[in-house]
Amino acid sequence: MGGWRFGNTIDGAQAEYLLVPNAIANLALIPDHLTDEEVLMCPDIMSTGFSGAESGKVKIGDTVAVFAQGPIGLCATAGAKLSGASLIITVDSHEIRLKMSRQVGADVTINFKEKDLDAFSAGLGDQTLITTLCPGGKERMRRLMTVLSTKRPDLKPMVTHRFKLNQILEAYDIFSNQRDGVLKVAIAP
Repeated sequence: MGGWRFGNTIDGAQAEYLLVPNAIANLALIPDHLTDEEVLMCPDIMSTGFSGAESGKVKIGDTVAVFAQGPIGLCATAGAKLSGASLIITVDSHEIRLKMSRQVGADVTINFKEKDLDAFSAGLGDQTLITTLCPGGKERMRRLMTVLSTKRPDLKPMVTHRFKLNQILEAYDIFSNQRDGVLKVAIAP
């Protein structure tokens, strides 16, 4: 069940301390050259997004469409780019998200409030829809941090808002209501 367990089946995901079951198999050391903010996306957002490209078996020369460019969708876009997709089309209604998707690898962005997707919805072509959950584990985290070490992609710009733990209600409000151009919120103790 990967990172999904924290906050869903295990209490305390935003506490100052958190008991991690099977920590020896699930926790990876953060290399000294990476900051906490650089690896913020690894255990959940990045792992899930990249898993979309992996589960979809994206390979060199593929055309990929990623619907919804929130943090997970943006990581799916980045994962498709790293996997070798030659044409990546992203779909969302928020211009800030579409702009960020171009930064992480999208070739074509479509604002569905402005453009129609008739050919896709009519069933033309050969499409496969892929969904995934968050894979975890020490080796998975080590590999994701290795990718981040290359700065391809640079996911730091996805963190658009930063709050202290005692401001968590404000952070949730901004994120859940998608205000102020929010993509991802970082919480620090």
